[in-house]
Amino acid sequence: NALKERKQREEEEKQAKREAARAKRRSEATQQEVADEQALAECEAQAWQDSESNERVKYEAALVVRIAIRFGSSSVWTKIAEARARGSELPLDPRRIYLLAHPDKCPLPEAADATAILNAQRPPEMTEARPRTVPK
Repeated sequence: NALKERKQREEEEKQAKREAARAKRRSEATQQEVADEQALAECEAQAWQDSESNERVKYEAALVVRIAIRFGSSSVWTKIAEARARGSELPLDPRRIYLLAHPDKCPLPEAADATAILNAQRPPEMTEARPRTVPK
């Protein structure tokens, strides 16, 4: 009987550890989502400043460049889709997005790097992304 109780306690402890590990992973994921959301907002603000300070820079082009530089090739297309979902007038066609960031079309100094980043990752089928709801 004592052996059964000990095994039961051990099993409960294991289950509690598993639950704690799951909760920690979920918390880290939501913290990353919040950080990405803030970074996307910073990209939008910087793109707005770029377009205001230089009349040759379109807001959409500056936004694509800022997102590419900030997020790199790992998630640039996802973040572009999220920016579109947040209300930016970005085209669905990846070729049009490439053209926005191309150094011949966009006078920002980071445009060449942004184009290289966009070329490094094959774009997904561009569809409308649903805006993420950030848990509070």
